[in-house]
Amino acid sequence: MSDASSSRVGSPSSQISNELVVRLVRGHDGSPTKWKSESAIALTGVVLDALVREALVRGSALARQNGEAELGVQHIEAIAVQLLLDWT
Repeated sequence: MSDASSSRVGSPSSQISNELVVRLVRGHDGSPTKWKSESAIALTGVVLDALVREALVRGSALARQNGEAELGVQHIEAIAVQLLLDWT
């Protein structure tokens, strides 16, 4: 496994690096994460990756439904609440 691929988590389709996951799970005060397990960090990356992909799919569907050719922030904002409810 190369250095570039080892910085990616989960599966070859995951685009969220372990470093980014660690930065996201830190508190706003910058305190270090309590997670010591690389597998916990990697699995969190896979879940975050799936959440982002699902937001893009749902936002794109809404844009098409509205007859718009491009996905915009307004589409993601419109689906955000239901997406988060579905993932809890």
